[in-house]
Amino acid sequence: MKKLILALVLGLSTSIAAHDGGHGPRLTDAPVHGGVIAPVIQASNVKLGRNAPLIYKGELLRSDDGTVRVYLYTPKMQLLPLSQFGKKGKAILESKGKNAWDKRELELTASGDSFIGKLPKGPIRKPYNIDVMITDQGKAIFVAFDKLD
Repeated sequence: MKKLILALVLGLSTSIAAHDGGHGPRLTDAPVHGGVIAPVIQASNVKLGRNAPLIYKGELLRSDDGTVRVYLYTPKMQLLPLSQFGKKGKAILESKGKNAWDKRELELTASGDSFIGKLPKGPIRKPYNIDVMITDQGKAIFVAFDKLD
């Protein structure tokens, strides 16, 4: 499963970097935990951009100590049990450097009702993006939290 996620990270990295208007439909939901809400789509639909069909909704929380939490919800904002998802996920922190995108990977682990990880140490240029890849019943899903500061 780690190889599948790594392959997705590498395979999607060029199309993900463009961030040309988002992935999945625009959302207007209020965050449950005070984070940022974004659409969750099938990883295979990344190239569809805003036309990618919504499967779930995701919420990203960031703490001052660099801890990130990702919660997954149904389209009606009901918290999903993590038992249907893989125990590990991957995220890519992307920030625009002087000449190119700076990309750093972090691992996410299912714990309680969210996936938890730690942002890489070192300065992060703002705004930045965090792209999350998790497996859902064996299929790769993707959520992009864009233009974070």
